[in-house]
Amino acid sequence: MCKLFNLNKRFFILFVLIQIFFCFSVSAEYLSSEEFGYTIDLPDGFYVAESNSTGYFLESEFIPIEIIINVYESSRFSSSKECLEFCSDKLQGNIEIENFTWRNRQTSLGSMSFYFNNILCDAWALAVQLPDKNKIFSLIAYTAHESEEIFKQMILSILDSVCIDRGSFFEAGAITTFAFPQGEKEIHQFNFDGKSYQVSFDKSDVEANTYLVEREYQILEMYAQTDYWLSAWNRYYRFIYRDGYGRIKKSCFGFCSNLYMDGYKNENPNLAYAQKILQFVQEKEYGRSKESTDFTDLCSTFLGKKSDCDSRSLLVAILLKQMNINSTLFVSTEYSHAIVGAELNKSGAKIQVAGIDYLLGETTAKVDFGLIAANLNDTSKWINIQLPE
Repeated sequence: MCKLFNLNKRFFILFVLIQIFFCFSVSAEYLSSEEFGYTIDLPDGFYVAESNSTGYFLESEFIPIEIIINVYESSRFSSSKECLEFCSDKLQGNIEIENFTWRNRQTSLGSMSFYFNNILCDAWALAVQLPDKNKIFSLIAYTAHESEEIFKQMILSILDSVCIDRGSFFEAGAITTFAFPQGEKEIHQFNFDGKSYQVSFDKSDVEANTYLVEREYQILEMYAQTDYWLSAWNRYYRFIYRDGYGRIKKSCFGFCSNLYMDGYKNENPNLAYAQKILQFVQEKEYGRSKESTDFTDLCSTFLGKKSDCDSRSLLVAILLKQMNINSTLFVSTEYSHAIVGAELNKSGAKIQVAGIDYLLGETTAKVDFGLIAANLNDTSKWINIQLPE
């Protein structure tokens, strides 16, 4: 076990303010509180070292980051900012705080420094009103000031992974929302299948999604030679899906709705719509991104910028979800490829996950759902990416 600090257990008691028992669960992907309704999509390797009636203290097996999570009664503070100021005082630290709105909730983000065991620590702290307006959620993640930059980027990723309601799983996280606030819209027109369409994206969407992809890819690389590589892949694509879904859903709803209504001319409208979406993406120019991640942001992929198989497959999965068609992503290290899966009533190549048969869709060749190349049809070589449901 690689610990950054020999933390005195009594330190955590400073954060025990309310004695309300709550249930929690920790899995390879999520840490969740049933009582307070939040979920955190942590990088792998973290575990609960201490817990009490209102929070956790988490350490990592090999990453020099520690995390303090708590839920407070709102009546203790006049704002989320005051909550962070309280946390900073307990750590005898210095903090700079910015306020903003996330998920229609009062939210504060703090950059903090403090000494512990004579070690200067850098921290980021988040406080947000929970949907239960009588509660404020707080998370502080910190590392030694001398730590490498990647660990500080991971702290931002940890804060960005917080979900406070179901809708959070399909919207940009707090950090990305703060760094790239919504502003002016850009209108884009395009033709597909003999019709003209118009969509709009925020001017910040491409830059924001690209930032998130680049940050999360750096974190993914850390896990490449560890036992956590598979779940790290899942988290990487989950993050991109979550951020991209929120940026695309409103802009593309009209386009998706029109295609779906056209499908009612068929006996199986879900299949007709899914095939049109697959065709829409297949017609876009295939190409590798020049970024280190080799992943084209999802807004640019939609608009026709050169894109690779995983960008295209994630986009199809999102556009299927738009019309409540169950979809997922499959990747293969052996094939160096990605394909989309959809729960559709049609014969063809399928992979079963948790009792659901997913019909496979190839985004880089102009073929129907259910058809994939013979040299890619060994289903044992495909890994399912567990996207938000």
